Amino acid sequence: MKRTSLILILAGYIPLSLLSHAQNEDPATESGTSPEATEGQGVSPVADGTPPELSPPPPKLVIAPEDVMDTKTFDLGDNLITTQKITPIELPPIPEPPPPPDPLDPAVQARIQAMRENRQATHFVMIGATVYRSTAFTNGPRTKITSWGGQGREPVVCWSSADWTLLGRTGSVVGESGQKFEFMMAGGSIDLDRWSAFIAQRGTGTYQSPAIPEIPAGEASFVVTEGQLPPKTMEALNALHDLYNDKLATLQANFEAREQERRERDEYLRLNPPQPKNIVIRHWRMDEAGQQGITPKPAVAR
Repeated sequence: MKRTSLILILAGYIPLSLLSHAQNEDPATESGTSPEATEGQGVSPVADGTPPELSPPPPKLVIAPEDVMDTKTFDLGDNLITTQKITPIELPPIPEPPPPPDPLDPAVQARIQAMRENRQATHFVMIGATVYRSTAFTNGPRTKITSWGGQGREPVVCWSSADWTLLGRTGSVVGESGQKFEFMMAGGSIDLDRWSAFIAQRGTGTYQSPAIPEIPAGEASFVVTEGQLPPKTMEALNALHDLYNDKLATLQANFEAREQERRERDEYLRLNPPQPKNIVIRHWRMDEAGQQGITPKPAVAR
């Protein structure tokens, strides 16, 4: 196995980023422990493992044999690709584009104003997180959170006792003040025990794990270790931790349902690997000559 593959397997790392439109704010100096729990509203739907309903297949194009003007087949070994030039098919005309909205129209102005108010009411946060796992942790994994909403947009680093693997599909929450926060999240995970063993086996030294601070036991909370969080980013992280503490059982159940669905899908694909299929490509010319069935002369290099 290639070294790159081993690294990906052991680290299980996926880069992580969130967009932020946070305005410049006064830095907050308080710790990141959560205030009184608030209800996480507007949370993105989390799959419970039930497969989504499939859309009906599109109608198939049926071509009569006499309408096939030319056929060419290419053997690719595992499958065949066939191109067929067919008698031109009359297509409906392309509709004219709608006229642009009139900026002086009161209805248009009302829609623009509503969009502006909705944008002002939503605060976007950019966060990156890496979940560290180890048998040495007695109270579950630890998550390193990096936010790019600090003063001057410098990164701010926090450590959380929440397992952010369970929060990966949380798209939005409402904070204590009623402010709505939206996130774009991805997650990463590092198994410190397996990673350290891999480094030792390679004989390239020892793995230096990051310095993980002490976090109070009990409900999930976080502490800021580098930089200063703006108040709104602090409120967003508090809201996420409130959601985690209030809905932990649901988050865990939904995560296990997704994992079960993934295992079942992987097993099905293992037993039923996709097979290459033959492909038929039908084409015709849409210009006037093509509609009349006239074949253009081949181009001649001059």
